[in-house]
Amino acid sequence: MFLFISGNRPKQYTKQELKYACQWFAKHLINKRLRDKICVDIILSDKLVKEDKCYGLCSPEDFAYRHKFFSIHIDSTISKRMMLRTICHELVHVSQYAKARLKNTRNWDKVKWEGKIVSVKYEKRANDEEGCIYFSNGYEPWEVEARDLEDKFFRKYKRVHGSVAYEI
Repeated sequence: MFLFISGNRPKQYTKQELKYACQWFAKHLINKRLRDKICVDIILSDKLVKEDKCYGLCSPEDFAYRHKFFSIHIDSTISKRMMLRTICHELVHVSQYAKARLKNTRNWDKVKWEGKIVSVKYEKRANDEEGCIYFSNGYEPWEVEARDLEDKFFRKYKRVHGSVAYEI
C-alpha cells in the first residue's frame, strides 16, 4: 500500500508510528494483491472533531469501478487510542471500496452496498462554505462492519504491541 501522511503532526506519537499502524491494519484487512495497488493519503487536521463532529472520514479519490486512490481525514487532537481505532475503521472502508462492496452513486443519499442500492439517512452535523455537511446515522451495514472489524483488529493490535509500549 502506498501511504502518504500530511497535515498537523499529532503530539501523542510520531508519523512513523502512525504509518506503522496503518500498514499493520491494512495487512490484516486487505489481501496483498489488492493492497499493493492501493494508494492512501492520510490528512491530519486539528479541526475535524470541532467542525465536522467526527474523528475520521474516508473517501475514494478516483472514478474506477474498484477504487485504488483514497483520502482519509483524521483529527490529530484525539487520543492515541482513538487515533488507532479510527485508522482501522477508515481502512475497513478503504477495503470495502477497493473490493467494490461499497460504491457511491450519483445521488448523495444513496450508495451501493454489495450490489444493492441503499438509501442513507443523513443528519446535519456541521456547516461548511457550501452549506451543510451531513453524516449517516451509523447503522448502515458498512458502518456496522467497520465498527466490528475496528474493535476486533484494535484488540489484536493492542495484544501484539502491548498497551504499555504504545500507551493505548
